[in-house]
Amino acid sequence: AGVVTNQFGEDVQHVDVLLENDSTTSTTSLGTYEMAVLNCQEHTVTLSRTDNPANGVTSYDIALIQRHILHIEPFDNPFKLVAADANRSGEITAFDLLHIRQVILGLVPDFPNSPSWLFLEDDFTFDDPNNPLATTLPNNVYTFATDADTLIMNYMALKIGDVNFNANPNLNSNIDTRNEFARTLFLNVKDREVKVGEEVDVYLKSKEEETLEGYQF
Repeated sequence: AGVVTNQFGEDVQHVDVLLENDSTTSTTSLGTYEMAVLNCQEHTVTLSRTDNPANGVTSYDIALIQRHILHIEPFDNPFKLVAADANRSGEITAFDLLHIRQVILGLVPDFPNSPSWLFLEDDFTFDDPNNPLATTLPNNVYTFATDADTLIMNYMALKIGDVNFNANPNLNSNIDTRNEFARTLFLNVKDREVKVGEEVDVYLKSKEEETLEGYQF
């Protein structure tokens, strides 16, 4: 038995928990799961959640990661650094921005070299808190031994690509709530005559004076 929560203690639903003997269960709406095991034996447990990889991942995350890369506003939270390293390369680069953008646009089914959700044991600590990307992170696979008939393991879920931590822990693949920052943006474009088949460049300019961190249609 156990519970899966995010870093804020919110229950995470739809997590598949696989035991090595092909016994599978999923977390409930309360983030809990339960499965029987054979005592005095070593067991391997794999956790996964593959629905909606764009959950909580928007152009705003890309803008925040860009500001980190440019040292304008570096991340001060180790879990933000892990979430930003979308390809698990151990560093945050323009390649991570590319992979995140592809997920947002639905061009790829998931992040490369990384699960959509990372599950860490609830007592997990980084080898070096000042350099969390140097820590070898588990690939959602855990091996353990128990002398009880019930598995008791709790995990913390981290959504890859979501650096402002707004992923919905109970969002399923049929729901899209990426409208937290939704608003109407008015654009100006110069009026001109064009001919059929003519290729033209259209320059858009916002009517508003405020600076935009990013936008997503």
